Amino acid sequence: PAFYISPIGGASFPSWLRIEIKFNISRLLRIEEPILVGWDPEQQQWVSSRSSCNFTREDTITGNTLTTYFCPCLSSNMRCNKPWQFILVVGRAIFDDTPPVPDHVPCISIGEGSGTIQHPITYTDVESDSVSIYLKSV
Repeated sequence: PAFYISPIGGASFPSWLRIEIKFNISRLLRIEEPILVGWDPEQQQWVSSRSSCNFTREDTITGNTLTTYFCPCLSSNMRCNKPWQFILVVGRAIFDDTPPVPDHVPCISIGEGSGTIQHPITYTDVESDSVSIYLKSV
């Protein structure tokens, strides 16, 4: 499910919101769990309810109801009076994110002022993440 919350009449959100969402728990796999995410209008990015508050409150699932807490005003008062869009996503309880592995590590040396070397760098990444490579002089 997706939903939208907006303060009205110039009001602001409270410091935290308690949100209860009904969903079909029988459709989840054993390693999956529901996670509420909200669109941060100030940062222009999705924020998990788990990382939006600076207090520790576990999400709870009772029957087919997820109870979670969301703090729209935590990082800035600017987003306290902005509308928020939410969506319930299904994620894995344990995230696998392994680093990319170079297919080979060449040893290349070049004398100062000798020119430019072009060398392809290939790698394998199990999750097919995008990879950025930076060169640093030593």
